[in-house]
Amino acid sequence: MLKVYMEDFNNMRLYNTYYICKQCIGIILQCTISQISYEREYQINNWQRVKEALFTVRQIDIFLEDVNKLYEVIPTFVRESESPRIDNEIRKNS
Repeated sequence: MLKVYMEDFNNMRLYNTYYICKQCIGIILQCTISQISYEREYQINNWQRVKEALFTVRQIDIFLEDVNKLYEVIPTFVRESESPRIDNEIRKNS
């Protein structure tokens, strides 16, 4: 569980940015997409932890736009699921 608070991001130093990225990269890399049916439906695995890590990384200015683009590709109602299911088109765009 990440324990980073919003006030930690004010006046962030390079080392702090590095530390946060180092904490989050392992979690984000655990995100896998597996096919669950022959109809080209996919499931995002480990999504809740990845979503928390992305939210943390999103607080760093240089990652804000990229994380927002990822969130825009995945529909809101799907994003809130614990193990979201996506179709082939969403998978290609993410």
